[in-house]
Amino acid sequence: MKEKQGTVNPAGLVNLGNTCYMNSVVQNFKKVRELSEALIKYQPDPQLPDVVGFFLQASKGLFNDME
Repeated sequence: MKEKQGTVNPAGLVNLGNTCYMNSVVQNFKKVRELSEALIKYQPDPQLPDVVGFFLQASKGLFNDME
C-alpha cells in the first residue's frame, strides 16, 4: 500500500463513550478567536464562585492542550 501524501489535519479530541457531540462543540468554541484569547489571558478570580473558577481554569487548560 502506498502512503497518502498531502495536508495533515491536527487530530481532534478522543471520544470517551458518547462524547462526540460535546467534542465537536468544544472544538468549535476553540475556533472562536475572542474566546480562545480570553481564556489564555484568564487569571483565577477569588470573587467568582468555585464552580465557575474551576470551569474557566479547566477550559483554559483544555484550550492550551489543544494548541
